[in-house]
Amino acid sequence: MVLPAGSPCGACHHNPSGGGGRNTVGYGVGRSMGALKFHGSDTNYIIADGLSAGYDARIQWARFGTPYRVVDESGNQRIGEPEFKAIPMQAQIELGYEVNRSISLYGTYNMGPNTWDGEWCDPVFPGMSCIEAALQYQSDSMSIRGGLIQPSIGIRNDDHTSLIRSDAATPRRPLIPPNYAEYGAEYAYQSSSLLRTEIGVFDRTRLDRSLNTQTKTAELGPVAYLLRLSSMPKFRIGGSQPAASSQSGQPPPESSDDFGDDFDDDFDDDFDDDFDSVPVKPTILQTLFGGSVFGSGEFYILNAFAGAGLKNGLEMRVEASRSVRSTEYISHAISVASTWAIFPWLVPHLRVERGTTEKDQTYQTDQFVFGIEFFPLSGVEIRPEYRVSKTREYLFGQPTIQLHLFY
Repeated sequence: MVLPAGSPCGACHHNPSGGGGRNTVGYGVGRSMGALKFHGSDTNYIIADGLSAGYDARIQWARFGTPYRVVDESGNQRIGEPEFKAIPMQAQIELGYEVNRSISLYGTYNMGPNTWDGEWCDPVFPGMSCIEAALQYQSDSMSIRGGLIQPSIGIRNDDHTSLIRSDAATPRRPLIPPNYAEYGAEYAYQSSSLLRTEIGVFDRTRLDRSLNTQTKTAELGPVAYLLRLSSMPKFRIGGSQPAASSQSGQPPPESSDDFGDDFDDDFDDDFDDDFDSVPVKPTILQTLFGGSVFGSGEFYILNAFAGAGLKNGLEMRVEASRSVRSTEYISHAISVASTWAIFPWLVPHLRVERGTTEKDQTYQTDQFVFGIEFFPLSGVEIRPEYRVSKTREYLFGQPTIQLHLFY
């Protein structure tokens, strides 16, 4: 949504790097996306102009796991597929509070599979955080936020299976997990749309869990660091302004003559005696360029990204990453993705990725995802997809479907 609109994530979310609770603008955008208009609440504020609330809930139907080899009593082999089942992917509560125009607070709480059994914090992946919370100060050109927050790494994707933050040797387990957050602070300065700089210092407790829970793969330093640079230049292509009148110097009036030719002259010749041209609307191309580095000790993940979008809802982006845990453990990934909002409620999307990891041997994973984001009502998304994953061990394609409820 950033590229066609030409607005950063912070235009719709309390969190400037995206995700989590929505502000007034974000709620209004979500409210207008349904194919069938449902006139519910005009705002997500619980207390007028102060406390806002929201939620995100997702259920996924898919064959979770990987294909496996089955050998019967006669020694014959066949390939078995994981069972098709539904699992809860996300159950998140979100709050935001605007103290005044400059100071705000936001937070989220994400439930886990065993939350209802008494485990209030039950992360699915090592390094996930059940809570994200921040105090934020914002002025016209700078902001600073501190608390338990996710560093602004690359592009924050809506799909945690992306290989950009993963490892080709273990693609089902993300390197930087969804809902990753650390205690720390991040400063951002933006003089114009041409340059935004973000600098952060963080604890690395959850990063250590992600990298070293099962096998120690990286020596981390006492803290983690972040540097991110991005630019969103806008380009005007083609178009023209109406030529000035040779007599008055003013643009032509919106009128027609008596000859039905839509030109305000005295002759049926399709020419305007007083004005030389008709205005043509330009094509506006919104672009995004940038990169980030996040690391601690021996470990770092370096991201570079670029994209472009048009006002008709079509956008395309590419992101590449390089992550180093040690000189013997290095991963690379590249992702090319595109979406087209044919209507606000109908958005086909496509993503093609490749990841490679060098450690004891070379691992390669390719991934293809095609789907449709369909919003029958505001706050309801149905996302059917077809996914293909290819590793050295298997080639696995399957349809999946996701139900996303949000407010």
